[in-house]
Amino acid sequence: MLPSIRPLVRSYLLLVPFALAACDGGSGPDASPPIDARQPDLSCAADVFPDPVPDPIVLSGEVFQPGLTGSMQDAPVRGATVRAWDPLRLTIIAFGTSGDDGRYDIELPTGGDPLSTVFEVTAPLMLDALAYLPTAVFEERDDIDVALFTQQHIDAVMTFAGITPTGSKGMLVVKLFDCEAVPIEGATITIEPPPLDTLYVAGNGLPSYQSETSSQGAAIFLDVERGSVIVNADYKGTAMRSNTIFVERLGSAVTTAAVVP
Repeated sequence: MLPSIRPLVRSYLLLVPFALAACDGGSGPDASPPIDARQPDLSCAADVFPDPVPDPIVLSGEVFQPGLTGSMQDAPVRGATVRAWDPLRLTIIAFGTSGDDGRYDIELPTGGDPLSTVFEVTAPLMLDALAYLPTAVFEERDDIDVALFTQQHIDAVMTFAGITPTGSKGMLVVKLFDCEAVPIEGATITIEPPPLDTLYVAGNGLPSYQSETSSQGAAIFLDVERGSVIVNADYKGTAMRSNTIFVERLGSAVTTAAVVP
C-alpha cells in the first residue's frame, strides 16, 4: 500500500505552537513500542499507484487554528475556503467551505489517474495556508487537517530564532512520515535553495537547533526564497522521495509540505 497522504495531523509546539503531526505510541505491557524506539516502516517506497484510481475522490478534514501556548486548545475555523489546485495547469479543480466544526469536504475528479494537487486554505484575519500532500491523490481520506496561523504565531517563531523576517521571503514547515503515517525520527530534511535558518522540532515540541528530526519528524525553514523549492530528506542513508513545491512570501501564506518514502 502506498503511504498515507496525511499532510498535517494534530500536535503542537509547547512554545511555538505549529500543527506538526505526531502519532502517539501505546502504553501497557502488550502495546507497541513508543515512536522513539521503533524503526520507521519504509516498505512502501517501491509501491505503485492503483490502476485505475477511483474517480472522483473525496478528501475531508478540519481547518483549525492552533493555540498560542501549549496550554491553549486549538479552535476550529468556521467558514474557511479550501481550494484544491492543479499545480501544473494552475487551475482550481475543487473547492469547499469549512462548517461550524471546522470540517470540510471536497470532491476531486481524477479521470482514473493519480492526481497531483495542492490545497490553498484561506480565512479572514489569518495567513493563507498552502498545503502540499506527499504524493498524488489516489484514495479517499477524511483526516487531512490543515492549520491556519496568525501573525502572532509567526512572530513567536521568529523571536525564538532571533530573526527579523524578510517580507519578500517565506516560511516552510516540513513533516516527514513513514509508510504508516508515523513521523520519522533521526532524519535530516533539507531544501534547495537553502534557507537563512533551519529549526528542527524537538521531542518535547520546542523548536531546536538540533541536527536531525526528533519523534515529531518536523523541520521549520525560515526566510526561504519565494518560488520553487526542492525538499529532500534522508534517513540513515536512505533517501525519501523528493518534492518540488512553491513557497509563497510570508506576508501571503505559510507553506507546509509532507514527505514520505
